[in-house]
Amino acid sequence: MSWNDWLNPIFASDKIDKAALFSSAGDSLWANGEGAHALSFEADQIKAIAGGFADATPLQANGIFLGTGADKDKYFTLRCDDRSIYAKKGKTGIVCVKTKRALIVAHYGETVQPGEAAKVAETIADKLIAATY
Repeated sequence: MSWNDWLNPIFASDKIDKAALFSSAGDSLWANGEGAHALSFEADQIKAIAGGFADATPLQANGIFLGTGADKDKYFTLRCDDRSIYAKKGKTGIVCVKTKRALIVAHYGETVQPGEAAKVAETIADKLIAATY
């Protein structure tokens, strides 16, 4: 199974419009959505998210940034714990879920309820955990 195969169920749900899979430290990209499903990010943004699982203070104080160049978006951090980070910007948002070895960063659009998006991302995380990732 390729790393991109882990993202296919996320997009098939129609609850997540962009997603990527990283190492749990946020220092290695394992898979990114293709075309319109590609998550736009800079390496330091993913490392900041990964660090937020151990110490959420910077994410709670400054928010979470995703995007590149002038297209960076700031998301207001709603929840941080040792497994999940949820953040919103208007009616859109992101769900970040960490497993032992992997980090899922998933973006949902305006028409999706945050709980629906979280359920999809958390389910994929559970499957990664079951596969010892």
